[in-house]
Amino acid sequence: MSDSRKILDLVSFDVDHGLGEVSGPFVGVRAYSGSGDVLYGQLPPELARQLANDLFASAARSEYESDLYSELIEIKMPDEGIAMMMLAVRKGEVRRHLNIKEQT
Repeated sequence: MSDSRKILDLVSFDVDHGLGEVSGPFVGVRAYSGSGDVLYGQLPPELARQLANDLFASAARSEYESDLYSELIEIKMPDEGIAMMMLAVRKGEVRRHLNIKEQT
């Protein structure tokens, strides 16, 4: 059996929905890579909502970290200081994530 796992740079995706006779409602996701690979899967609606929420939050955090990093470079903060600040941000995210999960 071959290992079909790959890491791909995704360039776009499509989302649709449907209703399976056996599976019930679903959300279909089709992701496209720059090399032409197409990945297709389907999720139950509640999992699709969670994925959408997680994607939105991760996009916001990645932009925040990029803005912070760029600003620290611009003010010529030493590399050690930048590393400490970025690590502190990540640790805070982990703590916040764990606290949220413990409350649910």
